[in-house]
Amino acid sequence: MGDVYKTPPTMPVSELRKHPDTVFDQLNQTHVLLTRQGRAAGVLVHPTVWNRILESLDELEATVWALEAELDLATGKSELIEVTEEALQDWIRTADAAAESEAKTKKVCVDAIPA
Repeated sequence: MGDVYKTPPTMPVSELRKHPDTVFDQLNQTHVLLTRQGRAAGVLVHPTVWNRILESLDELEATVWALEAELDLATGKSELIEVTEEALQDWIRTADAAAESEAKTKKVCVDAIPA
């Protein structure tokens, strides 16, 4: 079946205020569930663990996207087309110009707000 997740150590937020070094040292072994008034308030994880989680999510999102594209091709919802290098460069220039135009529009909107 899958891995069984162990319950992380629970710690009141007040403990983090009183003994931050102890809490941060504990992050080298496991994540810490912070509580406030007896209820879960947040989870602390070591930055390397957080980065691994984000990388895994990125990989999973890419896999889902690829599988959805394969399904669309298999069911006829999409089709493959051949794109020339010239057409690809035109598309990139158009996308860059649109992004630049949007950035200028946002700046104008921000500048137009009265102080």
